[in-house]
Amino acid sequence: MRLKREELWLQSNDGKIVTPFGSIDSSGAIVVGNSSIPLKINGESILIGETEHEYDINGGTIDGTVIGGDDPAAITGTTITGATVDATTDFTVGATVITDGVITDATGLLISAAIDINSGTIDGATIGAASPSSIVGTTIDANTDFTVGSTVITDGVITDTTGLLITAALTSTSGGSLTGTWSNLGIVTTIDINGGTIDGAIIGGATPAAITGTTISGSTSVNGITDLTSTPTRTMILTAAGATPTTTIGAADPAVIEAGTNDIDYYVVDFDTSSEERCFWNIAMPGSYNGGTVTATFYWTNAGGGSGETVVWGIKALALNNDEAIDQAYGTEITTSDTWIAQNDVHISPTSSAITIGGSPAGDEYVVFNVGRKVASDDLSGDARLIAVRVEYTANAYSD
Repeated sequence: MRLKREELWLQSNDGKIVTPFGSIDSSGAIVVGNSSIPLKINGESILIGETEHEYDINGGTIDGTVIGGDDPAAITGTTITGATVDATTDFTVGATVITDGVITDATGLLISAAIDINSGTIDGATIGAASPSSIVGTTIDANTDFTVGSTVITDGVITDTTGLLITAALTSTSGGSLTGTWSNLGIVTTIDINGGTIDGAIIGGATPAAITGTTISGSTSVNGITDLTSTPTRTMILTAAGATPTTTIGAADPAVIEAGTNDIDYYVVDFDTSSEERCFWNIAMPGSYNGGTVTATFYWTNAGGGSGETVVWGIKALALNNDEAIDQAYGTEITTSDTWIAQNDVHISPTSSAITIGGSPAGDEYVVFNVGRKVASDDLSGDARLIAVRVEYTANAYSD
């Protein structure tokens, strides 16, 4: 359609056939016969009468691209806006081809929104196929039970672990059980085993069997052995009967005292109130002694005393190995204070702090223990009577 003077003409595309169609009056209206129709070109549409019509362009060019041409060419632009893009043939965006609403070639296609795929393949694996194939991805979301092999996952919980292989950390927050054979559990910080076997030994079985290992640690017992540890604490007793007064500032010789009502006899070594006195024991340490510090607890009674009065005991020791000189210095003396309770009662002092034995202490060595009453630091008004000293040491083996 073209305008020629005040007339409206129809012209063929080749420009050869021209037919008068009507005219345009002074107001811009189309006049056909005796009828006048208002005509207005408004941006993207043509208003004929009161009806607005979209452009239908069947020829010409856009950005140099022939409209309706056989060979596609680029149209410069950033956005095609509309609910529907209709193409009579394949529609191509980059390397992506859309045919009849179906993406037939997705080369380079990026989909950033959710997509629902009901058939086809992913990485060559057929969707919905009976035979599984590998699919590369990080997350698979399912709204019903999800099955991988024989492993079933329901609402994020693995309800059937048959054939399940876990290569990362495994955490259980709601209990459950592990069954089958596990080749390597790795490092387990807390485990409660109530059945099964260890190295063929039945857990909880009536008959003991050997378990191969280096250390068994428990809070109760194994075959009646309590407080299991690789460094057990053991005790030795230094009795008053076995004590000997030292040559210098010696205490009294060991003596037998009788509690007359029931004829209870016991040995004591008396230490008087006027000056410091001492006694000693010579022993060979057990082979299991680890050579570390020891502690001492004093058992004593009294020949006189009163409420609130105290006695202070001191102890030091020296260890001697083969071919070592006997005349060497003791280790540092450690003191322990205890309070009078009643006349002729047994008193058990607090355990001393750690005592370092002089020399180079070790198992099987000859050790001298030296005990004294530290009268300059106590105020017990009568003789202190030593009954025994309990020495505790650490062993590095259960057998000497």
